[in-house]
Amino acid sequence: MDGRDFHPRTVADRFAGHPEVRQALVFPTVDDHAHADVYLVPAPGSRPDPSALARRVRAELDLPDLIRSVTLIDEVPWNAHAKPDRSALERRQ
Repeated sequence: MDGRDFHPRTVADRFAGHPEVRQALVFPTVDDHAHADVYLVPAPGSRPDPSALARRVRAELDLPDLIRSVTLIDEVPWNAHAKPDRSALERRQ
């Protein structure tokens, strides 16, 4: 880790607070640094710019290297345990 901790829910709430985002999922990844992969379900009729949203959230949280990827998805895939299916999401990147 790079010494900068974050809570996925905080990051997801920042993305979901944007009017063009209906739902945000954040999955932390850890290699030699803390990163996050973000998946966004746009609000109906919207097509948010993932790069612009990532820049905004990075600046708001003062974590410039946090977000590794932002992917727009049509809906959240669920696994048999009623949790977001992370492996299905990763295949969409």
